[in-house]
Amino acid sequence: MQPLGLAFKHLRWHAYGAQPGGELMLVHRCLSCGHISCNRIAGDDNPYLLVTLLDEKVQFDSTVMNTLDDMRIQLLTCADRQAVMLCLFGVQYRQYDDAA
Repeated sequence: MQPLGLAFKHLRWHAYGAQPGGELMLVHRCLSCGHISCNRIAGDDNPYLLVTLLDEKVQFDSTVMNTLDDMRIQLLTCADRQAVMLCLFGVQYRQYDDAA
């Protein structure tokens, strides 16, 4: 599986839209068949590696982009960092963020 990025899952029409809040999901693609799926963040996932997915400037081919559009998945970007940090580390993340 190849991680493509992060998305928020909402209980609305567009389940994987970019609006902040909701459940944080990992979007990945099967390297064998190309199927794209979203999975919950697991407790043993490294949160620091997950945050790096926001900073990676990956250019996807048109097939991947069209599939993401068809599935209404909007990948999060570095502009969504604060919302992602809140999901991963809670409201106390700011004290660690300021120390860096």
